[in-house]
This record gives sequence, structure tokens and C-alpha cells, in this order.
Amino acid sequence: GGVGKTTLAKKLYNDSRIANHFECKAWVYVSEEYRRKDVLQGILRGVDALGRDEMDKLPEEELVNKLHNVLAEKRYLVVLDDVWAMEVWDGLKYAFPRRKLGSKILLTTRIWEVALHADGHSHPHQIRPLNQDESFALLRSKAFPGANVIPSEFENLAKEIVVKCEGLPLAL
Repeated sequence: GGVGKTTLAKKLYNDSRIANHFECKAWVYVSEEYRRKDVLQGILRGVDALGRDEMDKLPEEELVNKLHNVLAEKRYLVVLDDVWAMEVWDGLKYAFPRRKLGSKILLTTRIWEVALHADGHSHPHQIRPLNQDESFALLRSKAFPGANVIPSEFENLAKEIVVKCEGLPLAL
């Protein structure tokens, strides 16, 4: 956690070139406490397929079918952020049609096996922690915007912070 998976996914999701490529897109935070119906409803809300009242009345399997039918007609991007278990993908994959060329599902996870399980033919991108120089640069840019160096009176403290944060951007 904290290495930058969600931040990188948000940069891609919000990039104008990405937005212009897809007819619809949805972002759903999954989390460790995954509830399939909530995720399906979140995706449907993101692609403007149903109103909340209508969604609450539908059973999960109808939500899967509705989502599949809506997405079958569009080029879509769906982000499933913070997936913790293989069962999440197993419970959602049937909602995503493979007919439309260019549609994508981006999944963020801290568990390598989950990424491989979602698509065994892909090459998941694994974000590495920052090295010491990158950590110093990030700390400097956040603590002292516009400065080229960390002021000498804060140098020892900055070194301690960089070591303690272990290359995690969120911690820095």
C-alpha cells in the first residue's frame, strides 16, 4: 500500500487522450470488504445505465446481465481499484463483454497473484518503491515547493524521513 497504484490509475483514467478514446468509463473502489452488488451498481452508475432506485430492485445476476448488455454496445474503460482477492474478478468477469475492440479493464491490486489471475496473458505493471534520490526529490517538492535543494537545517530530518518512508510516495 502507498506505492502509487491508485495515483497512476487516476492519471490514466483522467487523461484527455484516454477519455476521448472510450465511449464510457467507470471507476469503482473495490476494497478488502468486497460486495459484488455494490461494485456492479457502481459500474452501472459510472456508465449512466440505470438510476439508483431501479438498481436497488434488481438482483445481482440481473445487474450482471444489464451491465453486459450496456457495455456490449460501447467501447469502455472500467477501473477496479484495490482488488484483494481472485474471487472478485471471478464474480465480475461475466459482466464484461469482449466484443468491442479497444475496451479495457484496469485493475489495481497489491497482490501479484490477483493480477495474474485476472488475465494470465497480460504482463501486469508492478510499481516499485522510489529509490533514495527519487524519495528526496519528492519530499523536497512537497515540503519546499520551488526549491532546488532541501535547506541545510532540514537535511538530517529529511534523511530520517526518507529512510522511515521506505520509498513509499504516500508516506513521503
